[in-house]
Amino acid sequence: METQTASPKTSKKTEKKKVVPTITQKSIEDFAIRGVRQENVKYIHQVKDIHLFDNTFRVNVWCCKPQADRLVDKMWIEASYFIELTSSGDIVDLTKGSK
Repeated sequence: METQTASPKTSKKTEKKKVVPTITQKSIEDFAIRGVRQENVKYIHQVKDIHLFDNTFRVNVWCCKPQADRLVDKMWIEASYFIELTSSGDIVDLTKGSK
């Protein structure tokens, strides 16, 4: 008995690889910290950016405050932004209600 293997189909369409724009962590942090209340700056734990689509990102500023009477520290998102990275590398705030 002879077995035949199917040849892989070749597509005439070429697949486009999406290029994810990059933002330096320093520029994200400098931008994001402006929305943190002064008394909470010392509690900043992490500034996290998440690529959403095209040149847009969600940026969250996480804070962590030790709790002496608790087993777990208090954690919260102090500021959150919806931003766009322009072709020149500038950050544009698209957050609803931002000025």
